[in-house]
Amino acid sequence: MEAVDHVWSLVELVGLLETKAHTGMNWKSRIKAIGIGAIIAAVGFLRMRGGTQVVIHWTGQPMFSFGLIAAGLVVIASATIPQRLIDKLTTDKKR
Repeated sequence: MEAVDHVWSLVELVGLLETKAHTGMNWKSRIKAIGIGAIIAAVGFLRMRGGTQVVIHWTGQPMFSFGLIAAGLVVIASATIPQRLIDKLTTDKKR
């Protein structure tokens, strides 16, 4: 009987996680994403301002300063898209 209770609680937990996953980003997550994007863009801007165009990454890949700026701006732009617009674009329209 105890094992059945554990399985049922696991099923309830998975159900809660699935409903949380479909509710979208909350405002705290959006603020964090905007902050991270701003930091990434600022690092790219400061590197470019200092005259560094390309830095070799620890894996040996080139990392461009303007790429950091672009990545930061993409993160900021994606975090500012309203959830209503995302829901409107992703819902199926039945006719």
